[in-house]
Amino acid sequence: MAEPPVDHREAARAILRTDAPLREKEGQFLGGLAYRADPITERQANWRAVLVRRYVAGEAADNG
Repeated sequence: MAEPPVDHREAARAILRTDAPLREKEGQFLGGLAYRADPITERQANWRAVLVRRYVAGEAADNG
């Protein structure tokens, strides 16, 4: 079964709300996604997925 689509705005905001040690380019990218109403490209979706794994999934692993 396919996973439900991820709202790129919520994913970006979730990372920005953490105390993650973002690099400047990561912060700029996520800030842009946080308020982007248009769909994102496949390349943007791939980078977003990398950042989610790095900062959100990694945080869950640290806490669990």
